[in-house]
Amino acid sequence: MSFVHQAYSNVYMHMQQLELAHQNLNEAIKLADDIMQNWVLLALLERKMGRQDNSMQICDKILSMDPNNVRAYELKGDFFKTNSQIEEA
Repeated sequence: MSFVHQAYSNVYMHMQQLELAHQNLNEAIKLADDIMQNWVLLALLERKMGRQDNSMQICDKILSMDPNNVRAYELKGDFFKTNSQIEEA
């Protein structure tokens, strides 16, 4: 069922209904917290909602579960670059 919530979340994101997308992603993660794609989507969604700190915390969580997750590193690098923290990027 996790994939259903993730699919709904994608639809809601495209419709700019971010709170509904957020709810569905959280449900997807509750059902299967080992699917990294859901965590990455949640980090992207948090960023899109202006919650940069939450997005960074989620990226750190992703990297603690999957130290080779390239997308989490990219998101963190984008955050640092956007905030003029070039050394961290």
